[in-house]
Amino acid sequence: MSDLQRQRLVRWLMREYQIFAVITVVNFLIFVAVAWYLGGDAVNGKMERGRYYLFGVRGENGWKVYTEVSEPVFTYSKWHAYSIFLTWPLLMAGGIVSHLLKKRSHAHA
Repeated sequence: MSDLQRQRLVRWLMREYQIFAVITVVNFLIFVAVAWYLGGDAVNGKMERGRYYLFGVRGENGWKVYTEVSEPVFTYSKWHAYSIFLTWPLLMAGGIVSHLLKKRSHAHA
């Protein structure tokens, strides 16, 4: 691979990482806002006798409580939390790779 091809690849990877980073942060902020609005999340919640409960802080009183929700809301909350569990480690790994690529490209300049 030529130096020009390598530079183009690094620029492309950096741009893609920046887009991924923005999407990841926005996804996290949406998760926090929805969890606050609903009164918690399904990962900390529970299913009991066919009923679904989120667990978290209720905005109006600041106490941690279980909040009953429908099955679709519970499922949404669970999968949104799982998306955070997936994207944040990828964001951290991408940050390390991004840092190493920048360091390496500056060393070759």
